[in-house]
Amino acid sequence: IPLPTSVSQRLAASSTLRNLAQALAYHK
Repeated sequence: IPLPTSVSQRLAASSTLRNLAQALAYHK
């Protein structure tokens, strides 16, 4: 069953935000 665009976009946004947070933590 394909995921709705809203769900996929939300998952993508959360993953990108998590990656950004990890990158900032590593740069500190």
